Amino acid sequence: MSDTSNIGLIHSGPLAKDAIHIAIAQVSAGEKLKAGDHVGFKDNKEGIVYKDGQPIGIVDPYLKEEINKDRLFYLFLYPNTVTSLTHQWEHPAFDRSPERIAEADKWLREQLCDYYDDGDALTADVVEGTEWNYPRILKEFKEGDVGFYAYGTDFSEKYNYNSDGFRKKFWDNLEIVTGKTATPAQRDQDYFSCSC
Repeated sequence: MSDTSNIGLIHSGPLAKDAIHIAIAQVSAGEKLKAGDHVGFKDNKEGIVYKDGQPIGIVDPYLKEEINKDRLFYLFLYPNTVTSLTHQWEHPAFDRSPERIAEADKWLREQLCDYYDDGDALTADVVEGTEWNYPRILKEFKEGDVGFYAYGTDFSEKYNYNSDGFRKKFWDNLEIVTGKTATPAQRDQDYFSCSC
């Protein structure tokens, strides 16, 4: 991948296939625009672009329809003009604010306890008469166990059939609560079973 590209230049000879970073920013149309229009800000109104503004990039060249005034879209900034480049990404192990941990913990407790009629599923750590308890699942996961069992028809079916992306939600939330990353083997294995 090139640090500098020949994008926007007439080539003087053959070049190899390559891949580039393109900085993009969401902006608003100050007038009707079309894909590939060169646009920029004017009158110190950051975030609103016009064809007669000081050009800083082009309207998303992949759009297949015109953009009406005030609509939002991606502006592709000119190559080699940004002063720093970062990629924005999310990963459950890094999203561990106190609020996010509490939200993930609540979700796990609701899912793991929803099939017991104990009167207080959200705060139930141990379910009497079973081997299951929430602290045990956290402990086993932190210690690296590939599998553990959760009892109950509802949870087992949601997990094994992965309805509504349940399996991903489960592991994402478990990672957030524990700060530990699940292995592909853990995420992929059907080992939750009903022992009703």
